[in-house]
Amino acid sequence: MAAASFIHLGRAIEADDVEAAERIDRMLRCHLKDLKATKTTREGNGPSQQGTTPAEWATELLERVARKKREQGEP
Repeated sequence: MAAASFIHLGRAIEADDVEAAERIDRMLRCHLKDLKATKTTREGNGPSQQGTTPAEWATELLERVARKKREQGEP
């Protein structure tokens, strides 16, 4: 429904029909809000599945690089 509403919105804008464009825009926003609510229900609202923050991931990556350099004898 969101995709069809988007197409109708484009057609209304091309036809310079402001009233229809506003009406369709409201419908489109409602459809997108419903999709977001469905996604939140399905996937949850918590952090990513791996359970780490970007800072933790970056720290781990830097530690691995430093460890590899030490193993290879680089300063």
